[in-house]
Amino acid sequence: MPYDENDDLIDDEVIRKIKKHETPVDYMYLDTKGNVTLGTGRMIPNAEKAKSFQLRYEDKIKGRYATARETEQAFKKVQADKYGKNIGYQYFKPDGQKFDKIYVDNATKEAWLLEDLQRSKRELQQKFEDFDEFPRSAQKALLDMQFNMGDPKFQVEIYDAREKKMKPAWPKLFKAIENKDWKTAGDESHREGIGEERNTYTKDLFYDAHSKQNK
Repeated sequence: MPYDENDDLIDDEVIRKIKKHETPVDYMYLDTKGNVTLGTGRMIPNAEKAKSFQLRYEDKIKGRYATARETEQAFKKVQADKYGKNIGYQYFKPDGQKFDKIYVDNATKEAWLLEDLQRSKRELQQKFEDFDEFPRSAQKALLDMQFNMGDPKFQVEIYDAREKKMKPAWPKLFKAIENKDWKTAGDESHREGIGEERNTYTKDLFYDAHSKQNK
């Protein structure tokens, strides 16, 4: 769905923070979980999805569009490589040998980010029927969490594939949101596997909602 330019929640501050915490990358790489990723955290589940994008070959600005075969080959090379906490996206920088020179152009990368942010907002509106009435800072905190984790992880319960059953994930946080207890929401918003600066940013947004609520 195209980005709605009249969406006042997704403002310059939100976009700037997302870009700071999830660096926009114009080539395919593996995140710390081994997912092929492109742009600002856009996961590519398979080669077919990769081939649906109009990617550039050789140069992200002046290069011709890559063929489906070239895109699939680039995807498979990245997918088959190593990943982990100590392997950053820079490792996958295209050199024309180990990794093919396939890029997303800047305009597409920006459009994807805006579309993904608005999709995350819609997902929050489905989770919380009164989301649009939440304090703006609480909305921004939840938007950051939703964008970062997505529906599979950001739920009261998530499916544990090892134990083959649903297990609690964020029960205290969701209860706090239900009660409009924004201070507790901030205390319960800590995520593993991301920088403390981002966790602090989200917590402070919830705290700001609490402060304004109690004035």
